[in-house]
Amino acid sequence: MVMNLPFADTQCGFKAFTRNAALTVFQLQTIERWGFDPEILFIAIKRGFKVVEVPVSWAHDERTRMSYLKDGMKMLEELAIIRWNALLGRYNKKVSARPLTHQSH
Repeated sequence: MVMNLPFADTQCGFKAFTRNAALTVFQLQTIERWGFDPEILFIAIKRGFKVVEVPVSWAHDERTRMSYLKDGMKMLEELAIIRWNALLGRYNKKVSARPLTHQSH
């Protein structure tokens, strides 16, 4: 609701990108933790890429540990950061059309 994204679940499932979408989205992405998924989806939509939700089957892993209070607060903080970045125009920046290359030693 906070991000107004049209998806049932932004956290669960796989994310797949065309080369052009990946080169654009990941140059603008700033969040590494809970807000990673909503941020990349927000950027993709904002930049005009077609985004579709495809159902996947998954099983809960009992070893997964999450604090609903602590992690939930962190997620809300990161959603606010995404909104702030959008207001500042950080997702509108021009990006390189070429992938960054890794240098071999």
